Amino acid sequence: MTSSGPPPGMVPMWGLLLGGPGPARLADLRSILLDIVFAGDAFGRVAELDADDPSTDPSVRRALWDAGVIAYRRGFTSGQGVARE
Repeated sequence: MTSSGPPPGMVPMWGLLLGGPGPARLADLRSILLDIVFAGDAFGRVAELDADDPSTDPSVRRALWDAGVIAYRRGFTSGQGVARE
């Protein structure tokens, strides 16, 4: 028995196949934007944390800083790995 609709309780999902370099470029630009926004949020949170407050965990500051730097840097790299010899 064949069914043309989705299984009971499931919502059909629609997709659109796009070709050419445009969709990939748009996805790349969106990814870069999201990385830069995340970096700004991470750096802002680091600035809000009081380094002199004993309840502030230094590892949280370091993790936020490192994550922000990595996310920011991704916007300025090619995304290609470097082969090591």
